Amino acid sequence: MKKILFSLMTLVLVIGMVGAGAFAYFSDVEESTGNVFQAGTLDLAVNGENPWVSKAFTFYDVKPCEELAPFDITFKNVGQNDGILTFSISYVENDKPEDVETWFEFSAANDSYWEMGANKFASLVYVKAVKHEYCSSGVWRDDLDNWKLGMDGNGDGYVSLYEMMLASPIQWGDTPTDPLPAGDWSTFRITFHLGDSLTPFQVGGDIVLGVPDNRPQADGVDVTVTATLTQVP
Repeated sequence: MKKILFSLMTLVLVIGMVGAGAFAYFSDVEESTGNVFQAGTLDLAVNGENPWVSKAFTFYDVKPCEELAPFDITFKNVGQNDGILTFSISYVENDKPEDVETWFEFSAANDSYWEMGANKFASLVYVKAVKHEYCSSGVWRDDLDNWKLGMDGNGDGYVSLYEMMLASPIQWGDTPTDPLPAGDWSTFRITFHLGDSLTPFQVGGDIVLGVPDNRPQADGVDVTVTATLTQVP
């Protein structure tokens, strides 16, 4: 009898073990799809162009002491992130007399004619006025004093193309950490002036006051303006 009971118990245990091994738990699975890691954008438009392809300004046949027509340059942050806006000025010499025969006549009278370097010519072209309008404020602010503080390297009260080149990259904001927010724009109205050719150069100082000098004639520079929008630190 004991053997029979033991066999029955063994059978029950075996059956129980088999049942436990075949048991399936209930479960419920949920998924989250469409999760995205995507970087934001920094994108700068200048004068409504993106990319910027047109010239910022073009001045021909400029006379000494002439105040040139002001030009507007508008920077807009069309990206998704705030950015620090800077611009750089560079230039190369541009000597293109229209009349070669006239150039030879001047060359014979003045050996130095048509030999002015790009930096010396650029030092004669200085900023006469800077007006600034931010976003939709509708108010033009005189910004020339800020330019003088940041770029007037020789302290003469003027900011020339030469000094702008030396100071590049130049920040448009009032402080180094002043960003151009996404969607905002800034417009600058700048007036250039070609100084009297008898004024001492900011480079070299080799023009003598009161002595006529033809070296600035037919001289010029081709200017490149580069605007950059960088991530806010």
